[in-house]
Amino acid sequence: MGTPITLDAFALKDVFKISAFSTVGNYLRWVLMDNNTVTLTNSGNTVWATGTDDAKLAGFDTDAACVLAGESGLISLGLVSSQTGSDIEQIATTTDIVVREVIKVDNAGKFFTEYTGKGTVGNEIKYIYVKENKFEIGERYSQDATAGTTAFAYDPSTKEITVPTGITPTEVVIYYTPEITDVLRITNSIDNGSETVDLVVDGLVREICSQKDYKAQIRLRAKVDPNFALATGKEAGKHPFAFESILGCEDSNLWVLDVYDVVNIVA
Repeated sequence: MGTPITLDAFALKDVFKISAFSTVGNYLRWVLMDNNTVTLTNSGNTVWATGTDDAKLAGFDTDAACVLAGESGLISLGLVSSQTGSDIEQIATTTDIVVREVIKVDNAGKFFTEYTGKGTVGNEIKYIYVKENKFEIGERYSQDATAGTTAFAYDPSTKEITVPTGITPTEVVIYYTPEITDVLRITNSIDNGSETVDLVVDGLVREICSQKDYKAQIRLRAKVDPNFALATGKEAGKHPFAFESILGCEDSNLWVLDVYDVVNIVA
């Protein structure tokens, strides 16, 4: 037997890892390890039995709830998968991704795409746009089998664009869909709901008098909140999350907290 822990008050030093496991099969879904903030909020209501002049005679707690919420410093595809209820797909090859290209005329007066345009033969690029300046796009021309006064032509075998006759642009802008391999994809479908997971939250607490650190672990089954926003700006984007505790089968615990000393782990 190890040394029993006598711990009354402690400082919560850090939550360094949140691991999510599937409720069926208990396999690891994802791990959050770079969390900016983590908050465990408990809530409930009290229903009062009252007497004369509404004097409170007894109180009964109802609507007990617990929410674990916070913000990760990294965007987690696994967490997005749980928030949207969608699997992460490994796409071997796709022509769905739209690529924007600004093409400058070469020394021979020709335009070439960087990649090979895919799609319907004779309509691989669909349109070119004459670039006027940094902020403005000029005339639009559609693709045809041969270049004319109102259409351009494209040869996928050489990747050459033949601009319409009668114009001499220095730059054109295109949006097209070349073939791309090995793509990760998440599809947010309205047919799916956010996931329910078993969470294991690992942290560190410190006993004030001795200044000794202990490991702490909270475990709960929770419904993943589908609401989140991914933003960019002066700082790198953060990934917000929230999980509301739910009761398991024949279980009345919203969460369990264990505090332990690593020296007490049996080898």
